[in-house]
Amino acid sequence: MTRWLLWLLFPAALAAAAAAWKLPARPGKRPGLAVEARRGDYTLVVEAPGLVTAEVEQDVIVPQELQGPIIAMLAEQGTEVKKGDLVASLSTFQAQRDDLAARTAVAEKKAELSRQEREDAVKVAELADVLRQKQARLEAARALLALAEKGPDPLQVEKLELKLDSSGSELADLQRKSGIQDALRERGYASGLKAREASDAASRKRLEIAKDQNLLAKEREGATVQDRQKLRLAVGSLEREVALATKDKTEQTAVLALEREKKKLEIQSKEEVVAQKQRALASARLLAPIDGTLVHKTSFFNDQPYEVGSSVWGGVVLASVVRMGRPRALVRVGERAIDRVMEGQAALLRVSAEPGTVRKGKVLTVSRVSRPRDANDASGAKDFEVTVAFEDEARHLKVNLPVKATIETSRLRAAWRVPKEAVFEDAKTRALSVHPLGALVPAAVTAGDEDQDWYYLKDGVTDGEQLACE
Repeated sequence: MTRWLLWLLFPAALAAAAAAWKLPARPGKRPGLAVEARRGDYTLVVEAPGLVTAEVEQDVIVPQELQGPIIAMLAEQGTEVKKGDLVASLSTFQAQRDDLAARTAVAEKKAELSRQEREDAVKVAELADVLRQKQARLEAARALLALAEKGPDPLQVEKLELKLDSSGSELADLQRKSGIQDALRERGYASGLKAREASDAASRKRLEIAKDQNLLAKEREGATVQDRQKLRLAVGSLEREVALATKDKTEQTAVLALEREKKKLEIQSKEEVVAQKQRALASARLLAPIDGTLVHKTSFFNDQPYEVGSSVWGGVVLASVVRMGRPRALVRVGERAIDRVMEGQAALLRVSAEPGTVRKGKVLTVSRVSRPRDANDASGAKDFEVTVAFEDEARHLKVNLPVKATIETSRLRAAWRVPKEAVFEDAKTRALSVHPLGALVPAAVTAGDEDQDWYYLKDGVTDGEQLACE
């Protein structure tokens, strides 16, 4: 009896084994629970946390001109300011010292230039005087050479002859007077002094006549060949001296002028430094760049807000002035969902400070640069920054308030929503399939979209169909 029972059950077991052998192998997946495919219209969203930022924000930056300043005054966080209002001031002790040193350097250079100009004027005058003397000697030598080359001058000869005739008459008269004085002295009618004066006058006249006679003789004879040659050599020598003196004066004047220009350029450079220091002093007063609310920034080193007494340096963002208007939400989207987020998509915004309030918004920008979710784990999950603009004004909101954005990435009509556990993906072809209960082979499907938990299928299933899932 038992043997016959075994022979009856063996075909049924063999048929079951054959049916199981026809099912496709899915490594790591096997049918388990069943789910029902439901058809409907679905809206897919991506939820991303973040912080509220302002519509407009401009930084208040420490000027580069200031070296190691200290905050002397800083307006309180949240102060409403107008453009041009004083929001911070920096210590200027070092800047004042630098400015004084720069202005002192300019004054010293100007004094040097003034002294050099006076000395150069004396040097140029001395060179010009030497040149004038040489030119005068040259002109005199040229005149003598011209006279020597021309020969006796009739007019000069006639002039000397007339002078000698006149001098002879004068001499005769002086001799007559001298004789009269001598006769009177011998008779006792005149003093010996007057007789000597008359005799001396006659002697001087005779010497003058002798000199003129020599001149007349020389004038009549003219210059000799040797005299003319000497004069030519003298003129040539003086011409070279004048040329050298002229060159020396020109070169020396140019060199002195270059030195003065160098001094002027040094002064100009020093004045630019003074202007820079003056700008640094003026820039120690930091003004609001726009109308808005003042927000303090934190230090890079200790993540603490800057305050009075803090040391800063050029380029540091000390604070910012924000204008909320239509605020922005700067949210973080994970790397698995970022490809579904695009500019212009609608979003709903929930700010922590407004419980129960939902605001509309729109994706403004999508960053394509990822950032580690954990700063200490560079190889871990990555996030991307997405900026969502509020649709309406919300001036009462403050920056850095926590906000959650629900971004609508797509809308699907008449799609089947199926859990990802019920959809199987071929490792090689990446093709998708489902396993309806009771079916011997899987059914190929096409996904219209997906999110973290669901596939939204366009075809391959029927409404209400039971699907196996792992």
